[in-house]
Amino acid sequence: MPMLYRANDPIDQQTTSKNTPTHRHARLVSTLTVLISTGFAGHSGAAGFAINTHSALAMGNGFAGAATQGADASSVYYNPAAMTQLTQTEVLLVGTLARTDRQFTNTGSTQAPSGTPLSGSDSNTRTNSQIPALFIVIPQSNELTFGLGINAPYGSSTEYEPDWVGRYHSLRASIRTININPALAFKFSDALSIGGGLSAQYADAQLAHGIDFGSLCYGFQAASTCAGLGLFPEQSDGVGEVDVDGWSSGWNLGLLYKLTPSARIGLAYRSQHRFELKGKTRFEIPAEAQLLNASGLFSTANSHINATVPATLSLGIHHQQGALSLMAGAIWSEWSTLKELRVEFDNGQPDQVTSFDWQNTLRLALGADYRLNDNWTLRVGASSESSPVKDGARGAAVVPGQESNAVSSGFSYRVDESLQIDASFAHVMKQQSSADSLANPALPHRLLGEYSRNVNLISAQIRWLL
Repeated sequence: MPMLYRANDPIDQQTTSKNTPTHRHARLVSTLTVLISTGFAGHSGAAGFAINTHSALAMGNGFAGAATQGADASSVYYNPAAMTQLTQTEVLLVGTLARTDRQFTNTGSTQAPSGTPLSGSDSNTRTNSQIPALFIVIPQSNELTFGLGINAPYGSSTEYEPDWVGRYHSLRASIRTININPALAFKFSDALSIGGGLSAQYADAQLAHGIDFGSLCYGFQAASTCAGLGLFPEQSDGVGEVDVDGWSSGWNLGLLYKLTPSARIGLAYRSQHRFELKGKTRFEIPAEAQLLNASGLFSTANSHINATVPATLSLGIHHQQGALSLMAGAIWSEWSTLKELRVEFDNGQPDQVTSFDWQNTLRLALGADYRLNDNWTLRVGASSESSPVKDGARGAAVVPGQESNAVSSGFSYRVDESLQIDASFAHVMKQQSSADSLANPALPHRLLGEYSRNVNLISAQIRWLL
């Protein structure tokens, strides 16, 4: 790749131990706190760019019992009404490691406007992401319970090789969120509990893509002028990088109803969040293409993105029979609200548009817990979630969007009366989807091919009862 210069920057500027229960608890909490501090980005293998991994316990049974179980403090997020199932103050620290393998196979991508094949390799990448969460539940009385959650409900981290065939569509795409969610639950009777909360959600997005300055020159200048400058299609690449962030507010409601002493049903709703993300877009321009920036079109610009993350509706059923608990769950996600990702600039640069036009998704899950004794519990689960990409439509390089089928297992170990450890593993099976998209209106290079993805997740948490 030719030498790049960042627009508006100077060219020469280029970075003794103890074994008491209290000390054991402190060391365990300290270890997981370090994991939580590593960041709020990742991908859990759910449809779109949703993240479900807010509880290692719930992940072990495929999140089938998340809306009804009330087994840990993550109920603040999954169903605040289920917080009334907890009778002690609980601090829950969760850490999940997600390893995502992605492949893209080119099946005929073309250069604009000539229609000749695009150069570049297929893509084969691996991403390791950390997904943390923190929850606290404090019973105020027999009827009233307060909770607070800090977690990452949405996120994605995609990075491609710099010479891959789709570099003009995406080089990097990072979406990170932090959700701060206080909640209250009230137990009206032994059978009925209702809960609700408010959410302040922060989002940060970083999007980078290649710019084919050679082809841009040939689109607006005589071929001899471009050749004289040393500009040729796909041989004079630059980079455009968008970095924006912002806040949004929302709410969640939940209901928990005991059908019998051993069976209960839960219903929970989380509102959508509308973001107006603001920040900067910066460009790296090859030395030979500096003339194309004479008007300032590729100078650093203020930019913003309007984006909506979907509302969700969850339903769960939980039945206990002795040592065995069976559960089923469904989650509906309103991904149809995500029509496009449009980046607008204040320097005359045409809008950068990634079309999604997604559809709503449905996730179905089944799970089971088996309590071996007072200290050990084993669990398994399976889930299937439909793809947000419509039948016959094709995904985008920023977030390809695929269906998700997963199996999981896990365990809980009770260390003592005040400490429990939960761990689980989930495998999201390999899924494929198609790609057919244009880079941008000014230079519509066409990306045509097949995506595939599989995800493996390991999650662990500490439940500290006070």
